[in-house]
Amino acid sequence: MSTPPNFFDPAHPGVPLQDWKTFKNEFSRFKFEEVLDRDQIDLNLGQLPLARGAVMPSHYWLRSTGFRPNKNKPCEWQRVSAEVYRATIDGVDVHVCQLQYTKLWLIYRAPVSRPLVREMLVFVFGSTPVVTRHYREAIHMAQTYNRSEPVRGGFRWVKVYPDTLVECWAACQYAAQRMSREGIGYYPYPPFGPGCDSSASSVAKYAVDSSAAQTAARSPSLGPATRRAATSATPR
Repeated sequence: MSTPPNFFDPAHPGVPLQDWKTFKNEFSRFKFEEVLDRDQIDLNLGQLPLARGAVMPSHYWLRSTGFRPNKNKPCEWQRVSAEVYRATIDGVDVHVCQLQYTKLWLIYRAPVSRPLVREMLVFVFGSTPVVTRHYREAIHMAQTYNRSEPVRGGFRWVKVYPDTLVECWAACQYAAQRMSREGIGYYPYPPFGPGCDSSASSVAKYAVDSSAAQTAARSPSLGPATRRAATSATPR
C-alpha cells in the first residue's frame, strides 16, 4: 500500500517499526512492566489493526488504581463467563475479556444504548492496547479510567475499529501487508496456515468478518438465537 497508514483515523495511527522498537527499549518502568509485540498476544487483526503490540501496567501503576493482590473485585462487577467480567457504570457497559491463547485480559467499554460502539483502553503512543495478567487488575484499570475524563497518565479510550467498514478493511489489509513485509507473520488464527490463502486481502476479509461476528455475538441487546448465529458465523 502506498498510502500512509495514518490516513485512516487519528485514533488508529501507523507507527513506523523503528519508532516501535525505540518505544520497546525505552519505555517507562515506572508505568509499564512489559511491552509486548503483537505476535506475543493473540489479538484479532480486526481489533486495533494498526497497533503493533500491547503494554502491561507496572505493579506501581496498578496500585495507583486501587488494586491490591488480596483485594476482591468491586461488588458491581459480575462474572458473565470464565473469559468475561462486566459492570454497568453511569450508563456505560464496561467489560474485561480474556484472550484465548495467551490468557491476557483486555479492557473494553460501550454505551448501554449503543453496545456495538466498543472502545478499548489503550496507551496513547500508537493506540497500544492495555493488557493485564489477571482479571482483577483489568477491572481496576477499567474502573479508574472509565471515570477519568480526560484520561490521565497517557491512557485513553479509542474505538476498536476505524469508523467505516472501508477504513477498517483498508487498515486490516495494510496491517497484513506490513506484517508480511516486515517478516512478523500473521496473528495466530486459522484458517491462515499451510495450504490456506494467507494473502493480505484474505487476511483483511477474515479479520473484518470475524470481528463483526464476535462483536455481534457479545452484544447484550441480541437474543440468544441471534448470538448463536453470530458466533457460528465467526471463522474458526
